[in-house]
Amino acid sequence: MPRDFLANAGGFVVHALALAAIVFVPLALGSRLINAFQDARLRWTPYIELAALIVGLAGGSLLLAYNLDPAAVDSGEIFRPGGPWDLTFLQFLASWGNPFFYRLDAVLPWPFWHGPAAGSGLLFLLFTAATAVTPAVCFGTPRAVANGLRNLLIVLWGAYATAYGVCLSMWLLNKLNFWAFLVLIVVIQLARHRSEHVVLRLR
Repeated sequence: MPRDFLANAGGFVVHALALAAIVFVPLALGSRLINAFQDARLRWTPYIELAALIVGLAGGSLLLAYNLDPAAVDSGEIFRPGGPWDLTFLQFLASWGNPFFYRLDAVLPWPFWHGPAAGSGLLFLLFTAATAVTPAVCFGTPRAVANGLRNLLIVLWGAYATAYGVCLSMWLLNKLNFWAFLVLIVVIQLARHRSEHVVLRLR
């Protein structure tokens, strides 16, 4: 029994770490590819990248609002065996972990142009275009074009990572079940200890 428990716990930890790391792979590979052709740093860095990330976070929120049933984040549904979050590692990757799994009406109003999300989607597209095009317009250099491409990558990644991160949190809560509260207590205690340590150092 202890051996089975350790094996299951070890498998869960490996899967959880893999899922947490996978989301950063597209950003890392895309950035390296862009920088391999042209250094994308401008004097606007990192402010323009931060703006692109904020736009991406907003896009991810739209994706969640349009794709995630509010009932699925009810505590009963989160922890329910056989519920929407009771998925295997591969099932999660094939669904919420797959960027093509999401309905994109909320962030790509064209050619849909219907529903309550159309206006928000248009704003998202306008802000995305602004972060991608403004550097090239203002500087007109290959480096500025590369910066615009990286900003576009950050927006798209930010939207996906936001939706993915929320769904991954739901999946982790389902798998941890009542252990999630123990993990939360440990995290709170560590944060409290760290804050007390910082206060002591300041004194």
